[in-house]
Amino acid sequence: MPEVNREVLIPNVLSLSEHVDIIKGHQQRIKDAIFDFVWSVSIAFDQLGPDIFERDLAKELGMSASTLNRWKSIGSSQIISENLDSIPPVFSSLYEITQLEKLYVKERGDTQGRQEVQKLINRGSISQTTE
Repeated sequence: MPEVNREVLIPNVLSLSEHVDIIKGHQQRIKDAIFDFVWSVSIAFDQLGPDIFERDLAKELGMSASTLNRWKSIGSSQIISENLDSIPPVFSSLYEITQLEKLYVKERGDTQGRQEVQKLINRGSISQTTE
């Protein structure tokens, strides 16, 4: 059986730090893939227009138009695009950030509204582990 503290391991068994490195590598690839997906959805909307986007693209992707539009909202969020390393790569959390951004922008205007959300990120109230 492995002894984690002294890293004495039987053959073909990874140490704790090796497992951590492997898992963190996968986490980063997942995060990269999520944001690649988000940007691809945004580009598709820009190029296809709302009708084809909501009707045809949603059908081809096997998702509802509302879900596809939520992904588009994530992709068009200025706060998200400026804080990729500080926000959670989780669909529900990302979408909630877009809603918070819209609320602050509606109440305080574009610049000040986004600054308020940015303050939350800077303080750590919104972080990579926020769900």
